[in-house]
Amino acid sequence: MPLRSITIALVLSLSAQVFAFGTTSDESTQQPVPIGVVQGHVADDASGARFASPLQGRDVLVRGIVTQKIMQPRAGRDPLFGVFVQNRPGECDGDARTSDGIYVYLGGKDRVRGEGGGDRDLTVGDEVVLRGRVAEYHYLTQLSRPTLVHRVRRSVDLDEEVPAIDLVLPSDADDAARVLERLEGMRVRVPAGAVAIGGRKSYDEVPIVLPTRNFPSEDPFSRRVFRDPHPLDNDPESLFDDENGDRLVLAAYGLAALADDDVAVGADKLMPPTRTFDVLAKPVIGALDYNYGTFKVQAAATPEFARGPDPSAQHAPGAPERSREISIASLNVENLYDLRDDPDDQNDHPGDSGSGGIRKPFNYLPADDAEYEARLSAFAEQVVADLHAPDVLMIQEVEDQDILGREGSNGADGRPDILQELAHVIEGRHGIRYEAALDRDGADVRGIVCGYLYRTDRVRLATPASLAKVLAGLEFPTPPHPGNAKATNPRCMNFVRPDVEDPDGEGSGAYVFSRAPQVALFEVFQAEIGEGEPVPLVVLNNHFSSRPTDRVEQRRYQAKACAAIAAAVMKHDAEALVVVGGDLNVYPRPDDPFPSGHPRHPSDQLASLYETGLANLYDRVLEEAPASAYSYVYQGQAQTLDHLFLSPALASRVTEARYVHVNCDWPSDYEDDGARGLSDHDPIVARVRLW
Repeated sequence: MPLRSITIALVLSLSAQVFAFGTTSDESTQQPVPIGVVQGHVADDASGARFASPLQGRDVLVRGIVTQKIMQPRAGRDPLFGVFVQNRPGECDGDARTSDGIYVYLGGKDRVRGEGGGDRDLTVGDEVVLRGRVAEYHYLTQLSRPTLVHRVRRSVDLDEEVPAIDLVLPSDADDAARVLERLEGMRVRVPAGAVAIGGRKSYDEVPIVLPTRNFPSEDPFSRRVFRDPHPLDNDPESLFDDENGDRLVLAAYGLAALADDDVAVGADKLMPPTRTFDVLAKPVIGALDYNYGTFKVQAAATPEFARGPDPSAQHAPGAPERSREISIASLNVENLYDLRDDPDDQNDHPGDSGSGGIRKPFNYLPADDAEYEARLSAFAEQVVADLHAPDVLMIQEVEDQDILGREGSNGADGRPDILQELAHVIEGRHGIRYEAALDRDGADVRGIVCGYLYRTDRVRLATPASLAKVLAGLEFPTPPHPGNAKATNPRCMNFVRPDVEDPDGEGSGAYVFSRAPQVALFEVFQAEIGEGEPVPLVVLNNHFSSRPTDRVEQRRYQAKACAAIAAAVMKHDAEALVVVGGDLNVYPRPDDPFPSGHPRHPSDQLASLYETGLANLYDRVLEEAPASAYSYVYQGQAQTLDHLFLSPALASRVTEARYVHVNCDWPSDYEDDGARGLSDHDPIVARVRLW
């Protein structure tokens, strides 16, 4: 009989037993089930990412060795605990397509209930018999509500009796998921030479790719993983991303279980401050976990990495030639809040109750004023040292608060507090004066908004009447928001969504933007304000709806609205200098997050911007330095969400375009790397010759 048939027969023969488990404590009538039978046979056509146990919901008895304890720290709450248990080779089911390990969920206590009552400890190296109910938690097979029936032995030599399996993964995501599902819960070994493909995140994870990865270039900056399509990815011809199945994550829950109580509440960082291109110096052994759609190796000892090249050194920008050029940049500052309580907002202070679907805890607030001030100082350093003090800086995800006067006294002054304070830090430390501006009506329910910093030595805001004049020809097929007629500069612009079938379920009649874009008209002088004729510059700053595969229709309307605004300006003046950009939260052309045959393929969500004649500077970066063409790293995949689209007259004058890699490749919340890792987005900057 084939091995697969034997396994299925064994599952069927055990069905009557597992239903009876839990009704008696007489072990003599209950034989342990091989863990592979509990995990299930992962066939060659199965979905490894969504595979569930055939015994889900049933009570079983298993025997195995405790290979690892883990603890999951949770901010503001008690940690959660669990252990991984694995069959010895002589006790497994003998099926290479089933896993011999399983996660045992303990809950809020680092102990297991004894069969006869009371709590019992579980120690790595214990061989135990456990009773529990088979459950699936986001497709992680686990034993829940466990009880300790019998401790067979202590101090088992893991390397001798349950040796780690060397990980070898195919690049195809489906094939890799099947390989990993067949190892879920088991001890595995990540080999030395694995490359970090993203910086350590604040939740103590490092994305890696195995050393068997075939990188297409000798350029050290190409030793990473790109989202398709990209000329340096493993399949550059595919329009739809193949997900790069050989990606993994090194995680720290195993390290947390070995650390002291202070770490349990997130006081310390457990993984080393890794950045993209670092190389694993020694193998790492740990249990293979599956957590919210991602396979993770829970390291049993702190990984050691050798330093790779400095990510910020790739295709770095130069300083503009200020007698002839200006520079324009965009930067998402990822939740730049202070701790002052804005009386107009119920989501910006630890004591607030929340509103508009936002609930406590507000995990985007700084821990204290010292952390806030440190972030301001570091962003000031990025603006001046890395972006070379651009003339106009578009900022996304800054708090919209305006409760302070210009000298710090109470009372609104029409300018955003935090951007004013950032400008003060820049001036105090670097001697360069910026002014802050935004239209607060563009904020979303959480209170984040797009805004501007502009240099006051040769840039000023034009009059609101001048802005109204260049927008006079604006045509959009749906009614405008009443605020579009305000006499302000900057001015947020919004429109009613038409009453159409809405596959995103966002509701007909809603406005196109939850965070309305800010359109501003600047006057730029060659030397200093007041000398000579200024050059008008229109900038449309955006933060589109998030997640490229969600809110697709919403994002299409957002692109159409921005294209209509740009078209109106260019209709007023065919040679107008127009920038449309910011965090657009979707990929550049050819865009597709959907496979062929999907109802939304091809989605081409930014089509309206391209079809209006605007040039995306991403294309220029991709041609000049393809390894540098990204602004965001998601689970180890480099991709582009931040854009600068330029009108033809402005695009023809560009002398340099750069993504500045100072954030998403770096460890977050690490003080010793200075002005690095401050945001999950990298800025983009362009130099333009105007004279």
